[in-house]
Amino acid sequence: MLFLAAGGCTWSSFTRAADGTKVPFEQMVQEIQDARVILVGEQHDRMKDHRLQLQIIDALQARGRKLAIAAEMFTASSQDKLDLWTEGRMDALSFQWLYSDNWSEPWPLYRDIFLYAGEHRIPIVGLNYDRELMHRISREGIGALSKQEAAQLPPDLSCDRNSRYTQFLQAIYESHPGRVGSFENYCVAQTVWNKGMARHVVEYLKLHPERTVVAIVGSYHAVRDAIPAAAANLDCRILIPMVTPGIDTSSARDGDFLFR
Repeated sequence: MLFLAAGGCTWSSFTRAADGTKVPFEQMVQEIQDARVILVGEQHDRMKDHRLQLQIIDALQARGRKLAIAAEMFTASSQDKLDLWTEGRMDALSFQWLYSDNWSEPWPLYRDIFLYAGEHRIPIVGLNYDRELMHRISREGIGALSKQEAAQLPPDLSCDRNSRYTQFLQAIYESHPGRVGSFENYCVAQTVWNKGMARHVVEYLKLHPERTVVAIVGSYHAVRDAIPAAAANLDCRILIPMVTPGIDTSSARDGDFLFR
């Protein structure tokens, strides 16, 4: 297949986090294929992660799963345009412009995933909030939003200072030399992202219960205490790159499978 050949990547084994066992790609797919949601975490600029995401999508498609791709790279407000792409009513150049309006990473990193989705009519679900809204929350907090903007957000956005995930976020925050705004605002923004993306997945599956959702998101959104915790009633499987700083590689605390 053209898209997979372009990636030039083969994966020989994965580590099952629960017991440390290394398993081949096909066995890993067998173990995750019945989940409602499969989160494949990524480092946004790491092509190897995106090649794996496409290989998993292709393997599930070959097994007859009806798929949807939930993408952090697109906002929920762009859904009408994403649907045009799925329906074959948008050309590739226009879709590339839509991608560039939504996401700042270079197009070639994600190109093969989204061209594959278009060719196979796999719906793409926009998960994110508009960039400016998120930047304002990070800089100034939720109090800076209008009532209309705040109404878009999920409930209960407090930052639990005692949680392991919050401590994890603090370490990330302190490692950013150019950080803007307080940690409290940063933590609340991450909570908005996680709960908001989870809500968009849940809402999609309510309308399309026949679909298996493959979510392609940053690793820190994929870990168990992030999107999966906010979508607690859904059966999720989680794959995380081993190169992700701070994740637990000795147990299934953060994910189900680890890959390099």
